[in-house]
Amino acid sequence: MDTEGWSGSTSLDKTANQLAEEIGLTEEEIAWRKAFVGFDTEEQERMARLGDVVSEEKEQLTDAFLETIYAHDRTRAVVDRSSQGDDGLRRVVETYLETLTGGTYDTEYYTQRCRIGRIHDQLDLPLHHFSGMFGNVTTLFLEEIKANTIETARNAAESDGPDAVEAAIEEGFADAMATTRCINLEMQVVNDTYESRRRELREAINLIPDPIFELTSSRA
Repeated sequence: MDTEGWSGSTSLDKTANQLAEEIGLTEEEIAWRKAFVGFDTEEQERMARLGDVVSEEKEQLTDAFLETIYAHDRTRAVVDRSSQGDDGLRRVVETYLETLTGGTYDTEYYTQRCRIGRIHDQLDLPLHHFSGMFGNVTTLFLEEIKANTIETARNAAESDGPDAVEAAIEEGFADAMATTRCINLEMQVVNDTYESRRRELREAINLIPDPIFELTSSRA
């Protein structure tokens, strides 16, 4: 495709800060999004506590996430296009899980999340595949939360009675909600970066001269 006349940079050429600025990911915007989905300070602290689960189960969580990717031809093809390789991809997943439960969800955090969308767009990963991957991450966390909740509730039933069992269930549900909201915010940023890329491509296409129109004009 001839893009002569197109002087703008694409989202693949931009830094995370440039992408964040382009999609309007300001401190105020992030605060609004958090408030809209209910991801408050308490829930951010819950995510930080889940970091202990990630530390203890990092290898198993990473294996479970990658197993689904490798099991399907479409997502496996994306991995094969990446320069990361299997070991590199594993490190990427481990780092992602660690930062997801890092407990700091500020402007810098979400700005760096812009890079995730940009990199996967570069690998031609369809957005619905990416959404599915976020769904898989959510499932991994919910399964761990379920297991911990069951164990806590059983121990409470043996020693503390019904009120303690109810409290354990409520705590587990609160952790699940915090996880769901946290990952929802991640997906919002990825959606924004994908849409930003689509707008750039449309603008680039509109700047390509129409040869039929030019030929007609030259003969007029």
